[in-house]
Amino acid sequence: MLLDKLNDMIHGNEENNTMVVLCRYVKEHIVEIPEMTLEDLSEKTFISRGQISKSVRKLGYDNYNDFRDACRSVIHSLSRKRILIDKDVPLETAAEKVLEDSYDSIRYMLSHVSSMQYNKLLESLKTAETVYLFGRGDAHLDCYILESGMHKAGIACVLCDAEFRNVYAMKEHDVLLFVSVNGDTFHYDARLVTNLEKSKADKWLVTCNPSLSFQGRQLVLPVKDTKYNVFVMRFFADLLSQFLL
Repeated sequence: MLLDKLNDMIHGNEENNTMVVLCRYVKEHIVEIPEMTLEDLSEKTFISRGQISKSVRKLGYDNYNDFRDACRSVIHSLSRKRILIDKDVPLETAAEKVLEDSYDSIRYMLSHVSSMQYNKLLESLKTAETVYLFGRGDAHLDCYILESGMHKAGIACVLCDAEFRNVYAMKEHDVLLFVSVNGDTFHYDARLVTNLEKSKADKWLVTCNPSLSFQGRQLVLPVKDTKYNVFVMRFFADLLSQFLL
């Protein structure tokens, strides 16, 4: 995630380091960055355009436009964070409501998910030579859960980096499992999705968003209330990990 990278740079370098100055400015003004040209940012930070471009590449982005797209993705992620707790009622009451609603959402998913597609995914994972896991943000945490389950089950797996910039030698007998809770990556990083689709592995997308177009097989987790998508996906990751054993 971009915010994690910015924090790492801010806390891992000297105070007056050019990279620190740029990262601190971006973090404090991230809402404005998508509307700024490279020249605008240079004027605001008193850092040359060449130095900004170099810093952007150091953060893992090919160019300034890709960097602005990453800022847009962060803004969108922050804007869709929904408050589940009603602060005007006692904590126990509010927590009980969240538990009831999330449990209801999970039960809805289990009742409506395609058991046929689920079994196909499970079989693909169990018979793969190597499973490659990819996800961003909340989905990256789900991939950690799946990675742990696969290690316990003796399934060879690789947790891909969040930008998918490393070179992975995927083969046709491997599986690439792409976890995308809401499909944000499709909207904010089409280049990355295209790269995933080009892999030679047997590609699977697991998502709560039924409207995504992906060049591979899909397992959609039906949801009753999108506020609880993260809960549903986290439960599914835990469940799938158990069935891999």
